[in-house]
Amino acid sequence: MTHRTWLVAAAVLAVCFVLPLSTCTRYVDANGEALEVAEGAAPPAGARAIVDRQTAVEQLVTNPLGGWSMLVAFVGPLASALWLRRGAGTGVRRVLFWIQPLLLAFAGHSVYVIGGFGETTAAAWLAAAAIAALALAWLLALVRPAPVAAPG
Repeated sequence: MTHRTWLVAAAVLAVCFVLPLSTCTRYVDANGEALEVAEGAAPPAGARAIVDRQTAVEQLVTNPLGGWSMLVAFVGPLASALWLRRGAGTGVRRVLFWIQPLLLAFAGHSVYVIGGFGETTAAAWLAAAAIAALALAWLLALVRPAPVAAPG
């Protein structure tokens, strides 16, 4: 995979941090009281649908520790790719390379959990595809290290 592909996949993952990963629909009556509606059944007449959208970014408020971890996991691959593009030393490159699987694993876990809260959205599938592409790129880089320039 090229560096450009890595950047695009990392950017998609970063954008998915703010997109809804799942949705839940609940119904209320005219007074705002919750109504029980069986899955697949039509809501009663006069019921109003309320759609809740779950995003990773809302975790920053509801669960700050997990939210900041998710922010790092979703945006970390893009930040590290941009840092490497800017030009980083060998030690920094090595650290960023070995941190990537941890970031991708946590991002994947977050997408799995949040996507499972309700009906999974296209953004969750897009994030999963981006994580898979980044993981594949990491594995390819592990198997085929970058060529070393010949001295002199």
